Amino acid sequence: MAAYFFAPPLDVETKTDKELETLSCPVYYDGDSVSGQVVICVRDGKRMQHDGIKVQFVGQICRWQLHDRGHHHEFPSLSQELAAPGEMRRAQTFVFNFKNVEKQFESYQGTNVKLRYFLRVSISRRAADVTKERVLYHLKDVIVGRIHFLLVHIKMKRMELSIIQKETTGSPPNQYKESQTITNFEIMDGEPVRGETIPIRIYLGDLNLTPTFRDINKKFSTQYYLHLVLIDEENRQYFQQQPESEIREKARTA
Repeated sequence: MAAYFFAPPLDVETKTDKELETLSCPVYYDGDSVSGQVVICVRDGKRMQHDGIKVQFVGQICRWQLHDRGHHHEFPSLSQELAAPGEMRRAQTFVFNFKNVEKQFESYQGTNVKLRYFLRVSISRRAADVTKERVLYHLKDVIVGRIHFLLVHIKMKRMELSIIQKETTGSPPNQYKESQTITNFEIMDGEPVRGETIPIRIYLGDLNLTPTFRDINKKFSTQYYLHLVLIDEENRQYFQQQPESEIREKARTA
């Protein structure tokens, strides 16, 4: 399933058992269990359809030097399912327990780096599926596909589809990434109905694209993405990205 990122009509509060025991800043050692509860409240009495809820225990190293800003490395995380796909109409409390958790490194807060452990709650929601006929295109090709609306529990205002170029130069730790929007289309205005299908047809010949480059001499890469954005009545945005590979078509001889 595709991943969507949004500002949901929810309030989510996570507390460990040590915090519930009035410890404002609990300390955990290597091998300690981490247990507690997650409270999820639906705002304004609205109902919310979801595709599952889970909680993760995550270890993370963050670096923010000039040449490596915004880089995050996560250790293998632990995960527990809190709820199967369903519907929420009122506040619900979910209990979790990660037993005897290995914390192989000490927490650290430095000038250019920090190491931390935290709990992450993920609520999955599906708005639409994108179906495309293929993922390899030549520079004068046509992208043909369809967008299917499976569940419509979001009051959508419009939908946009873009082609984005992402360019990566250098190699770690001196690596830079830049993105630019090549073209943007509004492909829906108004709220869709369940089961509706919207066809997609994008002509690449007029867009002045380059081929996809992957790790050229370990110096740079260029990748293209189809970027779908759904915007609801409260201007919340839902995203999906799918990579595309562009090739230069060989000249044909008679």
